[in-house]
Amino acid sequence: MDPLLKIATFNSIPNQEYALYGSVLESQVDTLLHRLKGLCGTLPGNGDPFEDHYISYSFKHVSPPIVVRTARSLIQNVVPWKFQYYGTEQSDSNRSVTQRQIIDACCSVKIPTFLQEGLGFHAMKWETKTG
Repeated sequence: MDPLLKIATFNSIPNQEYALYGSVLESQVDTLLHRLKGLCGTLPGNGDPFEDHYISYSFKHVSPPIVVRTARSLIQNVVPWKFQYYGTEQSDSNRSVTQRQIIDACCSVKIPTFLQEGLGFHAMKWETKTG
């Protein structure tokens, strides 16, 4: 089954995401990339060009404020928008890493309007494009 069709059919994007913070010596960049490819495996479309547009929204009527993000592809118009919620970081003294809940779901092109007019979120003052 085509990966894009699979995403649209199940209305969710399966993911297991890790964030690495730190620095890497320039001489070790190739080794790091090789190891990351080994961890991630060969994915369909791996290495394809992409250009995504991200918009962040905040809901400041609660403490701490809720921040969500929408994303869409600027290259492939048939790919659905993504809605992303990143929960607060949770640390545990028994673990050497912090955790956070992430919800990643496909949605329609009306998500920006729904977030702002339907739920009262405010678009933050910046948008990003990656590629």
